[in-house]
Amino acid sequence: MRMIHTTISRLYPTSLQEKNLYEIFTIYNSVKRIGYKLLFDLKDSNYPKKEKRMLIQPKLIPICCNNPTFYK
Repeated sequence: MRMIHTTISRLYPTSLQEKNLYEIFTIYNSVKRIGYKLLFDLKDSNYPKKEKRMLIQPKLIPICCNNPTFYK
């Protein structure tokens, strides 16, 4: 049996870290929104799920280029 654990934590970022977090979350939300829109546009197509991903992913990668957490 698998148990689910929840951890609650609080961040106390410095002003520089706060700026970086804001930028990362802004990019993440933009990519998510654009990805859902592209997926919605392919909703009625007959492509399999894996092929849809292969069509959408190359369009999202350039948006993530300035996100330091994306390329490590």
